[in-house]
Amino acid sequence: MTGLQSKAVETELPLIQFNPADTDTMGMFKVIEVFEEKLFDPDVIYMTGDTGSVAGMANVLPQKVPLAAYIPIEGEPLVSDIWRGILDYLDFFTCSQYGADVVKRGLNKDVEWVYHGVETEVFHPLSDEERAEYRTRLDWQDKFVVVCVAQNVRRKQLTRLIEAIAILRQHYKQRDVVLYLHTVPFQNYWLEGWNLPEIARAFNVEDAVIFNPLMSEFGKSVPETGDLDIPGLRELVGAADLFVLPSQVEGFGLPIVEAMAVGTPVAVTKYGAGWEVARLGGGTGIDPYDWEIHKSGTRYANLHPENIARTILAIKRDPRKLARMREQGLRAVSQFDWHKFEDIVVAKVETVVARYAAGDYSREADGEGRQEAGSASGLLRETQANPEAEQN
Repeated sequence: MTGLQSKAVETELPLIQFNPADTDTMGMFKVIEVFEEKLFDPDVIYMTGDTGSVAGMANVLPQKVPLAAYIPIEGEPLVSDIWRGILDYLDFFTCSQYGADVVKRGLNKDVEWVYHGVETEVFHPLSDEERAEYRTRLDWQDKFVVVCVAQNVRRKQLTRLIEAIAILRQHYKQRDVVLYLHTVPFQNYWLEGWNLPEIARAFNVEDAVIFNPLMSEFGKSVPETGDLDIPGLRELVGAADLFVLPSQVEGFGLPIVEAMAVGTPVAVTKYGAGWEVARLGGGTGIDPYDWEIHKSGTRYANLHPENIARTILAIKRDPRKLARMREQGLRAVSQFDWHKFEDIVVAKVETVVARYAAGDYSREADGEGRQEAGSASGLLRETQANPEAEQN
């Protein structure tokens, strides 16, 4: 079952695909239809998604079917009563030590965690000759290329990255700095995204912000690998000098690991699981300027464009640091193994099915003690008193 994908994909796998209508954004109406019309009768449901999406879907799935989930934890504290209630009873795992710690503090609940994997057969460094060829083909020779791979949504703070490029070029006179934004430039303001070419013009850096013509509309992408005629994601990221992701928060940040795997140093927001991942590979953290409270009650980090610009400039001026970051990133990639992820998925599903068969399964919150041990108000007071808590 897909949430945002309204068309089936071509695959040789033995799958039945249920795709929602364009008007059914999260696919919840399609889920109800599948079960009401008995189009599919699963033994167990495995879900993957952010906390809000899993919470919403769990409320429309039938109670008689056991449910397991993988949920990235996107910031803290866990405030939403709906989210807390779902997480309290749900058998789930997460993808970072940070996420497991947030759940422990917020619900006094121990959950397993495992890092995402990275496809090293796909994402591996370009040779020096290949890199030179791609940079020439892309007209990136004699430039310092910053790359960002992210959806065009508010949480990614892409406009602040564009402003940082303007500061670098106009204030610090770094005329060789350009930004390749690997995103759809305009998605009809989906999740508060922007018309990014207009933003670049507003900051007078339209000639320094590069978009991919293949990513022309919602859901468009490029191949993971390509050639000199149509470079893929591996070649585009691998030909750049620095990967920067200024997100307000990341539940993991797979593009961070993919950048490390192709040998591109990374700089990310110093908050959440994204910072945990980047730090393993010698990445640089950008300190938050201030904080805001998301509608879910979770704290989000805001970066100041000046801080982003200074971080990029410091790395640009230190070739030895760039080289060290590259080597540390490549060494860290072995920690991101899809086989470990597969193992925990299978184990979690088997555990849920066994509990259900034994009658030891309930999809109802049972954690009064947990709610008291990790009260949302207490966590808010704690993080206000110690704003560095999430970073440690």
